[in-house]
Amino acid sequence: MDNFRNELIKFIFSKFSTVNDVFFEEYSFQRGDGTFYETAYSTMEDLNIVASIPNDSKNSFICISKSAPSEVCKILSSIQHYNEDVSKLGYGHTVPLSTSSYAVDRGWSSALMLTPDVLIDNFESSLENKFKNNNIYLVVFLTELEHAMKVNKGLDSVLDYFEDIEKDITV
Repeated sequence: MDNFRNELIKFIFSKFSTVNDVFFEEYSFQRGDGTFYETAYSTMEDLNIVASIPNDSKNSFICISKSAPSEVCKILSSIQHYNEDVSKLGYGHTVPLSTSSYAVDRGWSSALMLTPDVLIDNFESSLENKFKNNNIYLVVFLTELEHAMKVNKGLDSVLDYFEDIEKDITV
């Protein structure tokens, strides 16, 4: 697992031009077996790149953030936990963020899973053979209004809305 973890993190962070050192953080949730969910983050200019590392799934989640990296690491760890222990996540899925006071304080109610090529050109097509069976999702935080729009009108409507208002999907 350590070799896979290192290769996955190296692959993800290689997609960004000027990342600094990579830091790892672990968080535990109420799984009951002592399982930790690991995240990694690095800084790039004024942004933080945060990635979750899967334990029992083929999904990993990344977020580009201007916020405190340790808080975003906690949120991505909780999303990884949700993905592995509650319900598998995929493109266009949302997950509630109600357990994160940090998210709630910023007006975020849920997280939306998109493909990273929304921000990084050709990210999906650049997946190397060793990661072809893995899904890497870009996490975008939604307000209650955006979440309601996605639920009631569909994913395309919220993506069109993002385009119309020129939403900065870094958080």
